Amino acid sequence: MADCSPAVIGVQAMENLEGKKVLFHSTNGTLGIQKLFEKNLTDIYVGTVLNRSAVMHVALEHALAENRPLCIVDSGRWNCTIATLDDAYCTAKLAQTVIDVLKRRNIPYELMDPVKIVLHLLPQFKDTYDAYIQSSTAIKCAAHIPPADVAACSADNISNCVPRIYGIDKFGCILIDCIHVPDMPLSK
Repeated sequence: MADCSPAVIGVQAMENLEGKKVLFHSTNGTLGIQKLFEKNLTDIYVGTVLNRSAVMHVALEHALAENRPLCIVDSGRWNCTIATLDDAYCTAKLAQTVIDVLKRRNIPYELMDPVKIVLHLLPQFKDTYDAYIQSSTAIKCAAHIPPADVAACSADNISNCVPRIYGIDKFGCILIDCIHVPDMPLSK
């Protein structure tokens, strides 16, 4: 039984969840993760603007250690077939975070065209909330979620928790643990 609303602000209002099992669901994020697992990809981290510095730190360090490219995948809508503004903007924020680190560390990098395209979104909006509130996702969900949810989902860089996908159980549920990145500077 759910003891909170299905919204982010409902979860924020809950007390300690430590040791409890939580069933999390998303419309296309779950499908996106399953598709990645079908491709035998095992290094899957869940990132949003909420945890952008932490998730990109973990993903970048892993990619550098393995000498592999770093790939950002967004799920969009309609079975992962339609791009959405909120996902594209989030991808741009995640990519810009990595680019800034690579530049500071003088590490050469190459951007694929989709990343170059989404980076052009950043100056088009005042902030993440502005991009998210204009997305078709927010407009479609307006009748079903509290207005404060868009603000909660668009808070920038407030978490050092990096969800790591470590498997899918026999029921198709995605198994997630959390990597905490200590000393990660967070926004206020």
